[in-house]
Amino acid sequence: LKSKQDQYYNLVHKHNIKNIKGIRYYQLLLTGYLKEQSTFLVLVWVIYVLFGTIWSCCVIGWTPIEGLYFSVSTLSTGGLHGIPSNSPDFVFCFVGLYACTGVPVMGMAMGSIA
Repeated sequence: LKSKQDQYYNLVHKHNIKNIKGIRYYQLLLTGYLKEQSTFLVLVWVIYVLFGTIWSCCVIGWTPIEGLYFSVSTLSTGGLHGIPSNSPDFVFCFVGLYACTGVPVMGMAMGSIA
């Protein structure tokens, strides 16, 4: 394929979704796009996990294993590793933003390889 436009047309013809209208059209288009992008999504998820692990080790002072546990449990919506209650407010803000952006990333990455 030479360009993004060719990739789009190939995807449309591959799934034969040219005559489908409405939400189903976009659902099929997104599904086909995500299947072709599964490696990218998993790579983004791994970067999120590594970033959360390094951040928690540097800012909170946890060991790498505790940082990894924090990252994976937060991204899988469990959030089983609590933040120390004497932490500054920015730590709580970061964890909230990390979870709000990371949970969808993890869902898309795991859904793309399932």
